[in-house]
Amino acid sequence: MNESVLGKLAARLAAGGEALCAWVTVNEPAIADWLAREAFDAVALDMQHGAIDFDGANRSILSVALAGKPTIVRVPVGAFALASQLLDAGASGILAPMINSGDDARRLVEFVKFPPLGQRSWGPRTALPLSGLDAAAYLNAANGMTQAIAMIETGAALDALSDRHVRLRLPFFAELTLQRDFGGLARGTTLRFKIAGNEHSRTFLPVVPHATTEVVATDAHGRPALLLRPAGAGSLILCTYPIEHMAALTPAVNPDDAVTLYAALAAHARIRQPVTIDDPRVACDVLVRADGARFALLVSQADESLTIKPVLDQGWRLTTLDGDDVTEGVTIDPFGIPVFLMQETS
Repeated sequence: MNESVLGKLAARLAAGGEALCAWVTVNEPAIADWLAREAFDAVALDMQHGAIDFDGANRSILSVALAGKPTIVRVPVGAFALASQLLDAGASGILAPMINSGDDARRLVEFVKFPPLGQRSWGPRTALPLSGLDAAAYLNAANGMTQAIAMIETGAALDALSDRHVRLRLPFFAELTLQRDFGGLARGTTLRFKIAGNEHSRTFLPVVPHATTEVVATDAHGRPALLLRPAGAGSLILCTYPIEHMAALTPAVNPDDAVTLYAALAAHARIRQPVTIDDPRVACDVLVRADGARFALLVSQADESLTIKPVLDQGWRLTTLDGDDVTEGVTIDPFGIPVFLMQETS
């Protein structure tokens, strides 16, 4: 038996491949075993409309694995706790019917993924030996080795997918909730960051805070997520989630709450920003030319026109490149990058 059988399906799909699956509805492991030895990439067990019970599914998963193939199980509607048990039994994927909303999808993931993606509890009695990994390595890799497949079957589900706001909420997030006021943000503020990448990217750094370390924010599970430790006249800030890395792997990630976090960090460090925009969809910065001329760049990350009003540090004003004063709001085209000249006030 191939010791990596548990991750075969995920690896095949991640590489852009397709999987031809045999479909089993009878509660007889010998049938699943026979089909696994044919030219199929995986075997699917139907517990929703088929006659397969939990004991039959357990025995079939092992028989299929011994033939070197992964198993997908379609569970009954809403049977998310059963899905967790089937993953412990060695299933490589869960096919969940009647997923009609973002809340349904999140509920599925809570049961079939370990933290930080979900809240699956520990107990991989058969999955662990099938993975070919030790316990620590399996815990780190399991989310990437198993598939959570949502079935879109109803008009309500299609409406949810066509709703832009629901669609944007479907990716799952790491949440950081402030335990005290920080950098202009109030205690209780929650920042959300899209989780992305493979099993090596979707990670959390477990830490035990030092006596001199303050937990500034915790994650959705109450674990330290943002920590502050005094260092000389300043401080060191540690985030236990790789938010920059995950953002780099997320298409159309901007704008996200990293903008808010960085602004808070700048305020905490008492950094004076020469130009600010009170809209997370617009990034701004200043470029200084060799002759000392200063240019303000405004970068829109929105797919619509925006009208914003830049706020300048004291002693500066904004003009167009032709020298006209900018006193009112600035209108930026979709994804536009207007450039302005910064002039010292007399």
